[in-house]
Amino acid sequence: MMTDNKLRVPKKPLIMICGFILFLQTGLVSKDIQPEIHVFHAGMKNFGEHFINWKPFVSEKDLYNWAISNGLKLLEDQKPIIGRKALIISKYGSRIFVSGLERDRRYRMWIDFVLFRNTSRIYPGARLEIGIFNKKNGIKQLGDFIIDDLTGSPEKIDIPHTYSRDGSFDIIFREYSAERGIWGVWDVIISDGDEIPERRLVEDQSGNMGIKEKIVE
Repeated sequence: MMTDNKLRVPKKPLIMICGFILFLQTGLVSKDIQPEIHVFHAGMKNFGEHFINWKPFVSEKDLYNWAISNGLKLLEDQKPIIGRKALIISKYGSRIFVSGLERDRRYRMWIDFVLFRNTSRIYPGARLEIGIFNKKNGIKQLGDFIIDDLTGSPEKIDIPHTYSRDGSFDIIFREYSAERGIWGVWDVIISDGDEIPERRLVEDQSGNMGIKEKIVE
């Protein structure tokens, strides 16, 4: 009986060890499944490296006053990022350079457009094409938007994996309107999540993006 007692393994330490291992595994898994987030907006660091051939940014106040003087109503900058500065697409086309993507992830893009109510009265049929480009794959069209059809919520576009797996690409904006300078962008988010990232997740990954002060509840 004494020998059997000496060979028994105490249950409590074994349970504690298993629990600790499970805690470590759960923590690692949770960290791995956090979505990767890239944010592009007028106040970001290294702005000039990413935004190519855009008009100077316009404040929300200036857009609001312009809208009032033209009988329009400005729709609000949408969450999760509210920077209150917009970028206007050039009549020659504008680009956003995206880099630092991981080969095995599948990415989506959300574009928060500058929009006004009653735009069709002044700019009927104003159209915008959005494409993607890199040297290996060339240009591919991703979307074709009519300004009258947009609702005000950020527009979601899937990024082809043939482009994102190389780690970088350009998003191309080209306007087709009777009068250029109608289309503007508040911000663009690229992530491998299925839904637009929550404020908390954007803020967690924004330490080097210069956007913490731009995010609101």
